[in-house]
Amino acid sequence: MRQIASLLAAREELIDVEVLLANARFKRATVSSYYAMFHAARALVLAKGYAEKSHYCLMVAFEALYGVTDDGRHFAKALARGRTMREHADYEGEFSEDSARSSAEVARTFVEFAEAALPKA
Repeated sequence: MRQIASLLAAREELIDVEVLLANARFKRATVSSYYAMFHAARALVLAKGYAEKSHYCLMVAFEALYGVTDDGRHFAKALARGRTMREHADYEGEFSEDSARSSAEVARTFVEFAEAALPKA
């Protein structure tokens, strides 16, 4: 199932984040943190029978499908914030150790949220 592949991709990004943080690669850690959240959100959207067409559309779909709970709203905002941070890191060179570590923590909890919310096979 595609949602399982997306969840595995999210977990793989988290592994990368840890290696990047340990090696002071804060820009890439910021980017990988976002992609962990992206793949976790994608897994959840796919589980509901929808597919994303872009990063923006995934954010809209995730918020519509999961934003009805406090946790869902929190992670919808985190996904949007992570996307902005990734863009700033990639395109503007704006990132820091603190923001990278903060993004990594949010990404970890986002993936845990996705794992708990996905239907058990």
